[in-house]
Amino acid sequence: MFRHSFKFARSLALGKPSSKPDLRWFIIGASGGVILASSLRTIHGDTQPPNRPPKDLHISKDSKPQRPSKNDPSAVFDGIRKNLDKLGNDISDLPDTYGGDNELATLEKISKDLELLGKGLKEFQKSIEALGKVSDAPQTDEQVVQQALTTHAASFIPDTQSGVARFDSVVVPSNSPSEDHIASTFCHLATHSWSIFGVFDGHNGPATSSFLNSNLLNAIIGALADLFSKHAPVTREHTELAIEPGSGRPEPPPEEIDQTIKEAFLRVDDEIVNWAAERALEQTSKEAAVNLLATAHAGSCALVGFYESDTRLLRVALTGDSRAVLGRKVVRKGKETYEVHVLSQDQNAHNPAEDARMSALHSGEKIMDNGRVLGWGMSRAFGDAAYKWSRELQERLHEEFLGDRVRENVKTPPYFTAEPEITTTEVQPGDFVVLATDGLWDCLTNEEVVGLVGIWLGGRKLSSGDGSLVSGASSAEKKTGNEKVWEREELPVKLEEDKTVMYRWWRAKKRFIDVDNNVAVHLARNALGGADRDLTSALLFMDPPRSRRYRDDISVQVVLFQ
Repeated sequence: MFRHSFKFARSLALGKPSSKPDLRWFIIGASGGVILASSLRTIHGDTQPPNRPPKDLHISKDSKPQRPSKNDPSAVFDGIRKNLDKLGNDISDLPDTYGGDNELATLEKISKDLELLGKGLKEFQKSIEALGKVSDAPQTDEQVVQQALTTHAASFIPDTQSGVARFDSVVVPSNSPSEDHIASTFCHLATHSWSIFGVFDGHNGPATSSFLNSNLLNAIIGALADLFSKHAPVTREHTELAIEPGSGRPEPPPEEIDQTIKEAFLRVDDEIVNWAAERALEQTSKEAAVNLLATAHAGSCALVGFYESDTRLLRVALTGDSRAVLGRKVVRKGKETYEVHVLSQDQNAHNPAEDARMSALHSGEKIMDNGRVLGWGMSRAFGDAAYKWSRELQERLHEEFLGDRVRENVKTPPYFTAEPEITTTEVQPGDFVVLATDGLWDCLTNEEVVGLVGIWLGGRKLSSGDGSLVSGASSAEKKTGNEKVWEREELPVKLEEDKTVMYRWWRAKKRFIDVDNNVAVHLARNALGGADRDLTSALLFMDPPRSRRYRDDISVQVVLFQ
């Protein structure tokens, strides 16, 4: 059943990716359960690095007021989200048995909800079109940089039931197209909510990370729905996760939840690597085989966060070398500061546990050398079939379907695995977590990232209700030269040794500013020069492939918890 549905998802994923937000409300069937879920996903498969526009280009100003007008897409989208919430509530009010006045009244409500939703979607389309129109105001250099940093940025205020106050994200490409993708999904259940976040750092092309962006979170949700349904008190057919109000929520053992997530990772990778090879060998067309094998030849890391609102438990599952770090505000000696909790360990040549694991599996082989794993940066990954397929299979694909030659260092495959390491953390009110690809962590330390979020929070007032900005950086503070510059030692966090490499590579000193009302953009800006605006501009507008020597794709998700 999984494989059949997954093949359908694969056929959708092979279509041309889009860089536009993809809003999906969908019903996920599970054995005995149904989930109403909302998914806000930005697909970055065709994302291009920023190009500096001509000096005579005229576009609209990029200022984004926190309280947007009715023509602002973010305001219209917020109205759509509320209409969807109302539609979901009305659907859940449908009576168990057919017929009766209550059912008719509820159906009338649903009909009105759908009408409002249709109007909202039309307004959203109009606002997007209006946003693209040019004005008479020429762009300044700072506006050009701001546009480059925010083109693939988003801020989202989830439903209060989710336990998430605010969710900010950004992708800043270096490769062309970007090899990074990000996704998020919020699932509203009968008794609580799930929030799931994904960061996918591709390599050797974007094919694998693009596929994960379209499929991995859905696979995890479906697997968890089956698990929770199995542990739910079934009182009637096809209830939401088999739960009736007052009957309690299903509580699978923690180790079963972890195992379910691991199995979902491995099933998806099996589709990428083994299913593709099986189908390719059946082909008579080389072109068809090459297309089938595209996601297997490329590779990707995956970092997934899974948060349950009622238990306040955050699980972080990592395959590869992306990283999740949690920040927690504390008061020490009357001074506010932030604790740093690292929720994942990079799986690379600098991880002794990974070295021991792979050496035990491949005795006598030199797996890790000069900070690399068989020439790569990470020791676990999706795809990368050249390090998973048998030598015999690779030789056949090479002879018949334009496959690569077997690498000299591939002697006893498989080497890489997509099985994640999972940690569980109890979230406290006011905590935040940063999930990011190594493009960020190459530039900033864990402590610097937490401290920079602390500065951002300290300079703004957030609504206690929904996490929206009540006040933010003033226009005066945003003007070049007027902003406060933060030295590294001024960050509200206990610093550790700085072992990052990029600022040293750029021959630059770390100095930070706070001028962005999206905290993910705030981190990306300070990773790419911070107060040195000239350096930021130089890095952003260096053309690929040369740009890749000086910066990687950067993807960041920041989750602020209630």
